[in-house]
Amino acid sequence: LDISREVVRLLNALPGYKAVMTRTGDYGLELWQREELARHNEGDLFLSIHCNTHAQSTVAGMEVYFLSLQGATDREAGELANAENAAQLVGLDPQGDHDELVMDILMDLKMTQVLKESARLSHHLLDAGRASGVVGGRKVKQAGFRVLKSLAMPSALVEVAYMSNRDDLAVLRTRSGRKALADILVQGIVSGRRDEPADRKSTRLNSSHTD
Repeated sequence: LDISREVVRLLNALPGYKAVMTRTGDYGLELWQREELARHNEGDLFLSIHCNTHAQSTVAGMEVYFLSLQGATDREAGELANAENAAQLVGLDPQGDHDELVMDILMDLKMTQVLKESARLSHHLLDAGRASGVVGGRKVKQAGFRVLKSLAMPSALVEVAYMSNRDDLAVLRTRSGRKALADILVQGIVSGRRDEPADRKSTRLNSSHTD
């Protein structure tokens, strides 16, 4: 939460950025609530921030995940099959009468676009970690995390460091270390935004933050 607050502070100090937190205090939110907040704020980017742990204390560094569509639950499949929801996701009138084939094509294009942009964002975040000298960069992975399955915007889940590793924990325990991790994430976000196609660049940004 402290890292997330610093990410928001840094982003909101930059021209053209507006960061919104899904929670502002040490309390829980259901995953669907995080998704709804992101959609309500019409975010261009969704970031979920975590700290990792591992049974082997030698495992260290930052990992970044973006969405894998494999293993989607019945609820998620039903959500995409819902015509009203699908229309909203691709920018059409939810109450309109849309051709089913057109909707299928638009949804395929939307998923392809979001996954491509999520992958690019994830690599920029990890590259910033590797270049920082603060924390090591492990790898970018794909996973079916529920919080990434909105499909409305590029999204990534970042495990900033391992609490089970002595060196990583030393970074996490200090205010300066947490600020450094937040700065890494902001650098990755800004770098990723610069690398986007011109027609995708905009001024709104949504940040989701978790424990």
